[in-house]
Amino acid sequence: SVKVHMAVLSDREAARLLSRGLQVSEPALAEKLAIAEANLISALQARNLESQLDFGDTAMLRRFLVARKLQIEPTVEMLLKHLDWRKATLPIEMTPAVVTEIKKGKAFLRGRDLQGRPLVVIRSACFDPKTRDLEASVKAFVHELEEALRSMPEGQSQLSIFYDRTGFRLRNLDLEGVSRCVKVFSDNYPERMGATYLFPAGMLASAVFKIVSSFMDARTASKVEFVKSANRLWDILPPESIPVQYGGTAPDAPDVDAATEPDITEPDVYGTGFMDVGRLAEGEGGGECEPQATLA
Repeated sequence: SVKVHMAVLSDREAARLLSRGLQVSEPALAEKLAIAEANLISALQARNLESQLDFGDTAMLRRFLVARKLQIEPTVEMLLKHLDWRKATLPIEMTPAVVTEIKKGKAFLRGRDLQGRPLVVIRSACFDPKTRDLEASVKAFVHELEEALRSMPEGQSQLSIFYDRTGFRLRNLDLEGVSRCVKVFSDNYPERMGATYLFPAGMLASAVFKIVSSFMDARTASKVEFVKSANRLWDILPPESIPVQYGGTAPDAPDVDAATEPDITEPDVYGTGFMDVGRLAEGEGGGECEPQATLA
């Protein structure tokens, strides 16, 4: 990780080091963050956003500030766009199309990684770009992200992603779908990704990442690890999250029943910092897909 040994950072130095992955808890960043947070609150109050944002949620405000390298106006713009997105998107309506996408087992929540972060498993062998409903597929992904945030243990603020390419073939390549999901994640869940583990990582994986990383900033992209050895998985994941063929005990994706209508009037109890966003319907991702021979 990036560490610095200076009392106060300049704006330029702070932006550069944040891009390189400087930890938000780094003491040298404390003063910059505190000043930026106070300035951000003043800017948001000037726009009368008290009823939509919890100005007391320091963690939320700082996640967005870090995403915009502590620049106030870009952070305000990001938050305004995010508020519009939340209003239009959440809670996820469990339409037949969304439930169908969830049941395919493309993405689902499975326990935690070895650092205690909720683990979202993505299985690219289940991608079906020729037949999937793009909008429903993105909403299914958002549903799993929200489930991961709801399961966040005390003391954690980030999740991890295990991008499992086992059985992937060219017919599963869904650049449009992956790019849309990456953009939604980057725009609306800043600083929520602790790490993404991509396995098995070959030449095609690297080529695809070069394309989709255009929707990430350098800080987020630096958290993606290309795992080339199954042995490395044991340093990252508990046995129950490692596929059976690599010595783990991970079962196939669990089944899911059609979810019920969510209650959109429930108060914010998940520390999101956003008011009256409601809870997503109950359910765990699931379904089946047919893994094929792995392509590098």
